[in-house]
Amino acid sequence: MPSGGDRIPVKAIVEAQGWNGRDPLIVVTSRDLDAPGCASVFGYADPRRRVAVVSTRRLRTADRRLAKERIQKVIAHELSHLRGRRHCDDPSCVMWPVRNVQELDRRGTQLCSSCRRPRRAWRAAALVLGACLVFSCSVDAALSALSRKAVPFAWRGRAGGAEVTYKGETVLRLARTEQAREAAQALNRMFAEMDPPSMSVRNGAAGARVEAAGTLLFEVDPTYSGPQSPVEFARNWVARIDPLIQGKGLPHEGCPDCHVFRRDEVRQAALKRARWWR
Repeated sequence: MPSGGDRIPVKAIVEAQGWNGRDPLIVVTSRDLDAPGCASVFGYADPRRRVAVVSTRRLRTADRRLAKERIQKVIAHELSHLRGRRHCDDPSCVMWPVRNVQELDRRGTQLCSSCRRPRRAWRAAALVLGACLVFSCSVDAALSALSRKAVPFAWRGRAGGAEVTYKGETVLRLARTEQAREAAQALNRMFAEMDPPSMSVRNGAAGARVEAAGTLLFEVDPTYSGPQSPVEFARNWVARIDPLIQGKGLPHEGCPDCHVFRRDEVRQAALKRARWWR
């Protein structure tokens, strides 16, 4: 690049190259460099754009061999930055950050033994991967536990009809065993969902229809609604059982606090896990 008296912003040089190649690009200029936060710099590297800028302005000396050596050291330093190397506190290492040409002359031209080791990023990556595995296993364990827990509803025949039970306690009486079996299976499926649809009640031809997301769960007829109308019975039943399904248990079992009030937190954790393993 042409020489000049004023300092030139290093970012302007980098952006002017329009470089998007995979190989690094080294720009050498005789103009003094202006970098944010620095009075002057020998070089500058932009790893994202794969471009480094080196100034010879402050490297000048009557000794041509020394001048060449200085330029080589600065180029080696900036190239290492483009390859992801960080500064080193060993004065013999090419990655030692110098403040003047005297320190530059003392600086070595090669990486020290510490910087030649496998990059610490691998160690950090291994730790992150390990954390992801632990998190994934914990999520899998929680999902497995929920899966095992997600069959609290059952059905059984009885004289003149059938019953749906929750952990052995009768929660619903229906006319036919097929109705009870299908209702128990549907309730268990909802119980296993993290965010199950809420149940609703509609008028039916013979009584009341209990639905979830537009799907029929069971029908209540006047024979099993007692002194209440089928619709009133169904609404009271839904008001009692729907919170149980949403909370994965009764309040005294300590489940609603986790499954209802922390649902957004669990959902976000599941989304993160999906992104990690995608």
